[in-house]
Amino acid sequence: MKKAFIFFFLFLLFFMQSQDAKALILRSVADISLGMSIKDFRERFSNEEVTDSFALLKGDRVFAINKGTKDVETFLGSFYDGKLYKIEVVYTLPYSNQVPWKVFVKGAIQEFGPGKQLETTAGPVLMWGDEESSLKMERRRLKGGKFRYVLSILDNAIFLSRGENCSSQPFKV
Repeated sequence: MKKAFIFFFLFLLFFMQSQDAKALILRSVADISLGMSIKDFRERFSNEEVTDSFALLKGDRVFAINKGTKDVETFLGSFYDGKLYKIEVVYTLPYSNQVPWKVFVKGAIQEFGPGKQLETTAGPVLMWGDEESSLKMERRRLKGGKFRYVLSILDNAIFLSRGENCSSQPFKV
């Protein structure tokens, strides 16, 4: 599993830096793919349900895979109607606080352009989208002046089928 995660990040860096590749959002992380069934996810990965009913829409379920790598703490999979609609890669505190924000987002900016940039009370956010997927990179501010990086990939159709009021496509690539 650890080798698969390392492979994914090397592939992601290559994909994001490739100037000849069409700028489409990658829809999987290692063997975790947007749209996969909750049954398949639960059978393939050692996971724990971490659904918080107060923070999610009715029907949402969230599962965590806590076997990360040196730089990744956990992977979160959010499901609606039995289908994976959001993958979140949560980076470790040491990685997030040692790697400068500009370095973390550099490959995505080179591949997709400047994106939609937001300054939130929790920290900076960059977003991109194509017709099927959206990509979000965050620098979440934590207590004590520390930060944590989070990369999210979203299936636009499933996300919107949940009854969200806002579009998940803030910036077309």
